[in-house]
Amino acid sequence: MSFISILIAISVSCLCAVAVASFLAKRGFPLPQDTNRISCIDGLRGYLALFVLFHHFIIYMEISKSGALWAAPSNTIFNNFGSGAVSLFFMVTGLVFAPKIMAGFAKTSWLRVYISRIFRIVPLVAVSVAIITLIITLRTAQPLDNAYFKAASSWIFSQGQPPLLGYAESGKINAYVLWSLKYEWLFYIFVLPASAFAADLMRGRLPSWVLPFALLILSLAIKPFLKKAGLALYLPFFAFGMIAYECQRLASTV
Repeated sequence: MSFISILIAISVSCLCAVAVASFLAKRGFPLPQDTNRISCIDGLRGYLALFVLFHHFIIYMEISKSGALWAAPSNTIFNNFGSGAVSLFFMVTGLVFAPKIMAGFAKTSWLRVYISRIFRIVPLVAVSVAIITLIITLRTAQPLDNAYFKAASSWIFSQGQPPLLGYAESGKINAYVLWSLKYEWLFYIFVLPASAFAADLMRGRLPSWVLPFALLILSLAIKPFLKKAGLALYLPFFAFGMIAYECQRLASTV
């Protein structure tokens, strides 16, 4: 497919998605209350998810039409549909969790936070693993064994995507899309509580905006020494999301 035809397909897909969403909303499809959500951020997440889908679609087209290897799209713009969207996803995570961080460690219900994260991520991953297992079973007729449950657990709990049922390219079936979840969990388990604890220490001593800027500077300082650590790559985007929240908060007080 040519560059222009792909852009046309992407534009039509976005228009169709908006049209379907508008139709469902007008027909009474249940939507979250605005008091608990940032509706424009939810919309942004939807578009980012679409662009990740486009990214994988382009990879598939390059493989099926020209026999290319499984690799990033040769076109830089199309390649950034994936990496750029993932980076913005991490930025959104920083913005959404900034209020909890600024509230402080003691005032945050960590049990509630982690339960909500588990139920937000794990069930959908489990469904994905079940579908992939079904596809592999139909292709190979390989029965489940003890090794399968260990490998499936790695997928579900974001430890990696080892072969399922001995199928060497199991991860390719869902385009290896689970790789970023490991870094999200690292953020929830380490960065989020550490930042909330730092907010408690700074309260009354320094302005709240100092924390996200300090996190940004720290993440950029350690990045050259942790080139193989994905969290170091995406930590600045968490910080930028928190800075966006601070800008929004300060603007509302003017």
